[in-house]
Amino acid sequence: MTPEIFANYFLASAGAGGALIGLLFVAVSIHPEYTLGGDAHPVRRGVASGAFTALTNAFFVSMSALIPLTNVGGIAIVVGVLDVIITVQLGLDLLRRTRSAHARSGRWGAVARVTATLIVSVALYGYEAAIGVGLLLHPRDMGLTLSLAELLLGVYAVGLARAWELLGGPGGMIARLLNPLQDLEAPPPTPGAAPADEGARAVKVDARPTNALTTDSRSPGV
Repeated sequence: MTPEIFANYFLASAGAGGALIGLLFVAVSIHPEYTLGGDAHPVRRGVASGAFTALTNAFFVSMSALIPLTNVGGIAIVVGVLDVIITVQLGLDLLRRTRSAHARSGRWGAVARVTATLIVSVALYGYEAAIGVGLLLHPRDMGLTLSLAELLLGVYAVGLARAWELLGGPGGMIARLLNPLQDLEAPPPTPGAAPADEGARAVKVDARPTNALTTDSRSPGV
């Protein structure tokens, strides 16, 4: 029952959402024990869960909008409410752990970053559920469908930002201020990649025989 004018948009959104979810699985599989294992830091697990929640939210809403004779408002309500509950539970747990970890050091920046992430995510999912109520009552409303389509861009932005933080990608000043992972240690190196200092030592070791060989070749002439 979605207006036909939005069919291409939701089709592209569903395809992009599926691809991004697959890439997120690949990124997490590089070091699964560091991100989702029992010894993984709760903040890192929370960021991974936030990225997955946002991307699956946009994917399922877009897919449901393509089903004929289906009111996307009902799906938006269910997905929005579920994600609000998941985000609040996860955010409060992270907030409690972060507050207890930084209470003695007085570094409240990490608490502020987790709080800001929680507020933005809950606002997006709550607004999505509200749009769903409107679409459930007025399924052919162009304005509400446009609002849902624009909201999905914000949901994608949150999911991509969380995934980028999980990968340790660089960001601007605002991105660093809202990144809860910047207070953690750097991620482990990629398997198979040699550290830079080991590469430098290898070059020095290889250079010694070359110098010795050069000295031996010059000595007979002297």
